[in-house]
Amino acid sequence: MKSLEEVKAEFLQLIGELSGSSDIKAFMEWLKDDATDEILANCNPNESMTKVEKRKNLGQVATYSRSLQPNFEAVCPSEQIQAPVNCPEGLNFQNTAHVDAFLYDEADVEELTNDGKIPTHFCRNCGGKNIGEVELLTHSCGRDDLEFIFDALLPELIGGKVLLDVGSRIGAVLFGAYIYSNSSAIIGVEMNPDLCHLALQTSQQFKMQDRVQIVNAELSTRLDLVQSADVIVLNNVFDWFVPVNVQVNLWQLLRQNIKKGALIVTIPSIEEALEKLPNNAGIDINQWVKPSPPFRPSRLSSTEISEKCDSIKLYSVML
Repeated sequence: MKSLEEVKAEFLQLIGELSGSSDIKAFMEWLKDDATDEILANCNPNESMTKVEKRKNLGQVATYSRSLQPNFEAVCPSEQIQAPVNCPEGLNFQNTAHVDAFLYDEADVEELTNDGKIPTHFCRNCGGKNIGEVELLTHSCGRDDLEFIFDALLPELIGGKVLLDVGSRIGAVLFGAYIYSNSSAIIGVEMNPDLCHLALQTSQQFKMQDRVQIVNAELSTRLDLVQSADVIVLNNVFDWFVPVNVQVNLWQLLRQNIKKGALIVTIPSIEEALEKLPNNAGIDINQWVKPSPPFRPSRLSSTEISEKCDSIKLYSVML
C-alpha cells in the first residue's frame, strides 16, 4: 500500500505525460465531473450511484414523463392557470410561453425553437411593428437545478428526514429527491387530480413508491404535512395558480406551520415572492427565516454554485 505523498507524486508524473495543455484541461474536467464521484462512491458504500448514472436515470424518468403529457406545454386541460395580476414584469399569456424545464433541457428547447414550435417574439400591437421577446416560463425544476438542490444545496437527508414539495405537478422535485437524496419520505401535495395521476404513473413505472407519496389536496387542508416536513420546496408555487388573497393566506399558513429548524428551498426568493403581495402578506421575513449557504458547495464548481444561488434560495426557519 502506497502513502498519500507517493500517490501524489505518481499522479503529477502521469499528468506530465499528456501531450499538451488541452489534454490536461480535458483530463482535469473528467476527473472533476466523472472520476471523482466514482472514486468517492467506492469509498462510501451508501453512495451507490455516480453522478453520471443519476443524471442518466433522471433523464429516463423525464423522457417517460414527457410521453404521458396531454400536450406539448405539459398543462392539463383541467388546470386553471391565470396570469398573475401582481407581477411587476407584467407577464401574461401573450408575452410568455410555457416550456417544462424538467421535460425539456436546453438542447430540446433549442431544437423546438428552430422547428418553430416555441415562439420567440410577440406583437405588442396587432398589425404593427412593436415586437417583444417571449419569456420562457416553467412550472417545474430543471434537471440541473434538481441536481444542485439535492447534491449541493441541501445537506444529506439522512436519519428519517421528510421532504415536502408544495404544488408538485408532474413530480419533478419528487423524482429528483428520490434519485439524488436519501430522504426517507418524499411527499408531493398537488391540488390538480390529473397532475397527481401523471406523477403517480411515473413513480410506479420507476418503482419509487417505497419513498414517494403523492397527495391530491389543497395545501390548506393538509397542514399536517407542512408541520412534519424537515425540508419544504416552493418552486414558482402560487403566482400562476391562485388569486392574490389566496396567496396571502397560503403564505401565512406556511409561516404558522413550518417547524423551527426546517429548511425551505424557494424559486424565486421568499423576499421576491412576498414583495408582490399586500403588506408582504403580513410576514416579517427577518423574524421568520435566515438565508443559508449551500451545505455541500464542493460538489460543484464555484461558478456553478454562484449561478445557481442567484435563482435558487435556501432558508433555515428560526421561529
